[in-house]
Amino acid sequence: MSFLTSGKTSCIRTAILGSTGILGQELIKAIGQAEIPFAIPSLWASEQPSLVSIEIETNDGSRDISVQPLVRDWLKQIQDVDLVICNLPMHVAAEVIPQIVEADLLVVDLSSVKSNVSPLQLAGLAEYPDQFIDDKILSLPSAPVLMLSRLLEALSSLDWMGIRAEVYLSAAAFGQKGVQEMSQQVSALFNMNEPRRDVFPSGLAFDMIPSTSETDWSMLEKKASHDLGQIFHFPETQFVVGMSVMPLFTGLASSVQVITSEQVNLEDIQTLLDNSEYLQYANPVPGPRRLTGISKIFCGRYRRDPMGDGFYLWCSADNLYAGSIANTLEILTSFWKDGRF
Repeated sequence: MSFLTSGKTSCIRTAILGSTGILGQELIKAIGQAEIPFAIPSLWASEQPSLVSIEIETNDGSRDISVQPLVRDWLKQIQDVDLVICNLPMHVAAEVIPQIVEADLLVVDLSSVKSNVSPLQLAGLAEYPDQFIDDKILSLPSAPVLMLSRLLEALSSLDWMGIRAEVYLSAAAFGQKGVQEMSQQVSALFNMNEPRRDVFPSGLAFDMIPSTSETDWSMLEKKASHDLGQIFHFPETQFVVGMSVMPLFTGLASSVQVITSEQVNLEDIQTLLDNSEYLQYANPVPGPRRLTGISKIFCGRYRRDPMGDGFYLWCSADNLYAGSIANTLEILTSFWKDGRF
């Protein structure tokens, strides 16, 4: 289905904040192919946009939507919309989202910055449509949290006690600027020049960043543990999540130890993975680059922990589609069919 023109009423009229970023542009493509009708009267960027306009396909043909910066009084220019999708950096989203709620507009928070005041939403696991309408905020988990949540959801019958996970982020986790800088670093180093080091001060091309913090646990790691605890109603200390950055443009992967009180039959793990609509068992597990545009999370390489503390397995996914876009569209589709818009 293509976008409807904004003059139609039988659609979700949607403003997108952060439309020029890598996730924003892929989201626009994806909702243009969704099974429910959207109209996009306006697109916004957190600073002077890198794109003047974005072409979208509508039921009346293609049209260009201008991209506007979030300058003073920007909210007054958003008129006649049902929904605002906020795909802004966390520090910007924390400032902007309360303004949107105060204007009595519904907001989808892709940054999960407001997960402390609004329950995180996962399609098929935790949906709170009434609270969304009351609180005006739909908080969605980050890609690493969603990946680990889907895995733990599928393995719930094993009565797991917690996890220890090392998550491998890509440059796309740092937005369009991260992808562009890594590309520039690759080119510069290949030609024996000094690369730019704004997003990744220590460099990323042909290297890796072992930690997202110089000391202790990083904010991203602590937030992942907090969000997993909120989703599963466990103490956050049961979810130990480390994060490092690999020299990949996009994608997401994780080595996960699932802690159980008793030994698990390994054949049961594969059965549970096969039964999940969100996961795909694979042997071998493909790397993230081969999963671009795929909405499922691929899992495999499961093996027992020699120390007897459960088992290990590996997960890979497209951090944009499997980690954010698919969840967003499934929830909005459910709300639309239930008459929430």
